[in-house]
This record gives sequence, structure tokens and C-alpha cells, in this order.
Amino acid sequence: MQKSPLFLRFAAALLILHFVLTPSSQTWADEKNTAREKNMRLNGVSSIGHFRGPLVIAHRGDSAAYPENTLPAFASAVKAGADLVELDFYRSADDVLVVFHDKTLKRTTNALQLLGGDAPIGDLSLAAIKKLDAGAWKNARFRGTRIPTLAEALQTIQAGAITLIEHKQGSAAACIALLREKKLLQNVVVQSFDWGFLADCHKLEPQLVLGALGGKELTAKHLDDIQTAGASIVGWRHSDISPREIQQIHERGLQAWVFTVNDPLRAAELARAGIDGVISDKPALMLQTLAPFRQGGQGDKK
Repeated sequence: MQKSPLFLRFAAALLILHFVLTPSSQTWADEKNTAREKNMRLNGVSSIGHFRGPLVIAHRGDSAAYPENTLPAFASAVKAGADLVELDFYRSADDVLVVFHDKTLKRTTNALQLLGGDAPIGDLSLAAIKKLDAGAWKNARFRGTRIPTLAEALQTIQAGAITLIEHKQGSAAACIALLREKKLLQNVVVQSFDWGFLADCHKLEPQLVLGALGGKELTAKHLDDIQTAGASIVGWRHSDISPREIQQIHERGLQAWVFTVNDPLRAAELARAGIDGVISDKPALMLQTLAPFRQGGQGDKK
């Protein structure tokens, strides 16, 4: 049976993430002296199927059009053709990993009405979390949408894309245990602002692809710490990154990703500067904007 273009692109992406982005056990000094390995790591993730150029990463799913961090948002991002779909996870009171962004519930659920007040999501059991409406705040047509578990989200996203898992709260051991259970250690990316969490993940599973998140000034010390943690990706706030920082990241043999870009002009500017991944609330718009760069062209450099 002939494989579809989507299947082939997805399969190529998984191979690239496993063999190219997997953090090396070598030190930075060793990597600097190994030009061939460095070039492979530098060029790897920007080659998915026939595409060359920035990856398009759906931020909390197709979150401009759907309630963020829900299964409908993830399914829409996969359908749009996003290379990766980003989500956030917390641990429930009964130790289940659930997909949610905020520490407390009031912004994107009906917790105020249902519970009589706001509460940290980590204080609730999974059964209580599943009673919350996580869709009506976005639009009445999404009423009844529930907060998914991380396992449910992985099943939806991995059917057609790669999951970018952002740690908010919960142990590295719990995250790794779920990925082992689902046999997804080689097929996802895990990122965090907590670089200690990344180091713990790297110790448990050195082959897991990791991304270190940050913002403000990107210093040489930051890059040293990112590599010490075992990360292969630098995920930086787009307003705090310039061609100079992108070059510095690449000189370390690392990937440069940015968040959160919804302006096509800014996305094209970053693509011209050599960015490797763009996280956006509008994956379909970013795919359209970055198509000239993703097809091997240089884009408009005027």
C-alpha cells in the first residue's frame, strides 16, 4: 500500500528527532572538535521530509481558533500540518499528569461557578478536573470540552505530528514513566523553563530530546548551563533574540526555537536569520508564511 505524504513526512521527522537531535553524551569541547557531528546537529531538525527551514510548532494546539490545551485544539493543529504541537502539563492531586497552562483554573475553566472559587489545578483529583468545562470561555460552541490527561493528548497528537511537552509542575520521573509506558521516548520533545528538571530527565533517559526555555539576555553562561542540562534546543522569547543570538546558538551545535510568534513579518525576519523552529498560536498562518523558506528557498531578502 502506498504511504501518504503526511505519513512519510511524519516518519522522516521522527527519524530526524531521534538520530540527529538526541543530546550527545560528549562535552561541548568534544562537540566543538567534531565538525561532522556538529553540522549534523545543526542541520537536522530543519529537514523534515522535503522541507528545509523553520519547523512550525502549534502553541497549545491551534490556540487562536480553539480553546488552548484541549483535544480539539490539538486535532486542528495536526490537521493544519504543524510539525510539532506544544502543550503544558501539571500533576493532579492523585498523581495523574494533566494538560493545562495556568497554575490556577479560573482563566480557562468554569471553576468559579463549579467550585465557588479559584484553585490550583494540582489541588484537584483527576475526577474533579474532568468535571470542569475548559471550552466555553473561548466560545459557547466549545462548551463541554474537558481538560485532557497527558496520555490522551499524546494519543491525539502523535497520530499525525510530534508532541512538544512543556513541563509546568511534576517530576521528571513521572514524565519519563509515562513516555516509557507509551513507547514515545524517541518520538517527542520535552521542554521546560526549569533546567534542573531537564537535567533530571537527561539523567533518566539521555536519548530524550530536550529544550531549554528562557527569555531576556541570552549569555554564554546560559548556553553553558543549557548544554550541561543535556538540552539540544534553545527555546527563547522571540523579542529577546536576534541574528547574533541565533548564530551563537548554532555555533554550539544547538537548535534555535522561538516563542510565541503570530506576526508574519516577524516570522519571516526570523527565518531569514536562520531560526530553526517557530512556536505560534496560528500554525496555519505560519505554515503559509514560512512556506518559501521551508521549500528550500531563501525567502525575500529585500
